[in-house]
Amino acid sequence: MKARYRSGFFGVSDKLLAEKKQTPQQQIYNALTSPFGANDISLNPNTLFADDAQTGSFIRSLVNTDAKNLKFTEEADGTRKANFDIIAMTLGDNGAAIDQITKNYTIRVGEKSYQKILEKGFTYNLLVPIKKPGAYQFRVALRDSATEKVVSASQFIEVSNLKKGNLALSDIVLGNYTTEEWRKISLGQNQTSNNEGEVSMDTSLRRFKRGTVLRYDYLVYNAKTNPTQLQVQDKLYRDDQLVVEGKPSPLDTNGQTDVKPIQGVGAFTLETGLKPGNYVL
Repeated sequence: MKARYRSGFFGVSDKLLAEKKQTPQQQIYNALTSPFGANDISLNPNTLFADDAQTGSFIRSLVNTDAKNLKFTEEADGTRKANFDIIAMTLGDNGAAIDQITKNYTIRVGEKSYQKILEKGFTYNLLVPIKKPGAYQFRVALRDSATEKVVSASQFIEVSNLKKGNLALSDIVLGNYTTEEWRKISLGQNQTSNNEGEVSMDTSLRRFKRGTVLRYDYLVYNAKTNPTQLQVQDKLYRDDQLVVEGKPSPLDTNGQTDVKPIQGVGAFTLETGLKPGNYVL
C-alpha cells in the first residue's frame, strides 16, 4: 500500500470565520458536517440497531449531554430552563447523506432535578428509520441557543439484513445495579428494574463502578430453532485480554408469549479487582 498526503490542508482562517457571522442553522450544520468534531459541550452518543415488525429496522441513538456546559436561566417560578437545537444525520458507506432529523428542545426542571442533571447530565432518544441494511455513520450535533456553543460526535453502526433470514442480534442495552438491588430482584422482592431514564443513562455513558452488577438486554432475530435450544455465553475483554467468561447456558424465554424476536437478558458482577479502563462486552 502507498499513502500520499498533502503538506498542510485547504481551509479558511479562523480570522475570516470570526468576521463572518453565521446563522444558527449554519453553525450547527457546519459542526455536523465538519470532519473535525466540535467539542464546546460534552456529548456521549451510543447508537443501537433494532427492528420492529411494523416499522422495520431503525437505529436508536441515546445521547447524553453534560448539563454543566449548557446555560440554564432561572425562571420566575424557581425552575431552570435551557434551550438547544439538535441535528442528526445518517451517512451511507459512500459518504452520502441519507436521513436527517432536526429538533429544538426546551428543558424545564426544578432545583432538585437541576442538581441531579448537573451531576450526571441528561439523556435523550433519537430514533432514525433505516430503509436498507448496511454500514452507516451516524452523526449528531448540538447547539446551545443561549451561548451558541456547539458540539458534534459520530459513530459507525452496522444494520443487519434480517430479510435474508440469518440469525442476528440487536445491539446491547445496559443497566447497572448495586449488589443489594440485584439481590432483591433475584429474590423477587423488587420486580421493578432501573427506570427507562436510568437505563438510557447507563447505556449512553457506559461507565460502571467495580463491585456492581452489570445487566445486559438484547433481542434475537430469525431464530429458526426452538428457543430452548439456543445457547448464550458472555465474555468481557480488556485490551484484547479475556477477563470474564460466562458458561454457555440455554437462553431463558420464560414468560415470553411472543418469541419473534426473542428477548435475552444476562448479568454478571464487575469484580472489585477489575482494573479501570475500556472494556468490550
